[in-house]
Amino acid sequence: MQMEHNGEPKRAQRIRQRNRMIRRAERIEARIFPGPMPGKNFVWTDASGGKRHGLQDWKDVFEIRRQRAVKRHDHLAGCSCSLCGNPRRHIGERTLQERRRDIDDGGN
Repeated sequence: MQMEHNGEPKRAQRIRQRNRMIRRAERIEARIFPGPMPGKNFVWTDASGGKRHGLQDWKDVFEIRRQRAVKRHDHLAGCSCSLCGNPRRHIGERTLQERRRDIDDGGN
C-alpha cells in the first residue's frame, strides 16, 4: 500500500477529497434551491424513482440538493461562455507566458 506524506493511503485521500467536493457542491446547490417551492413547475425524480413536482418540504429540498451535488461535484464551473470561459479558446488571446516571451524577444 502506497502512503502519502501525511500517512494516509491514496485511496482514502481520494475518498476524502471526493466527499469534500460533494459538500462544496451541496453549498452551491443550496443557493439554487434555498427552500421548499411547492408551486413551481419543477419535475424531478426522487430516490425511489418516482416523479415529483415541486419541492414540497425540506426533505425534498435536501434530497434534490444531494442528488445534484453527487452528479455535479466533479465539474463545478458555472458555464463556459465567452465571458466566463478561457479567453485563449474564445478570442484567441495569448497566455501571459507568451506575452512575456514576446516582450523579452522584442527587447533583444
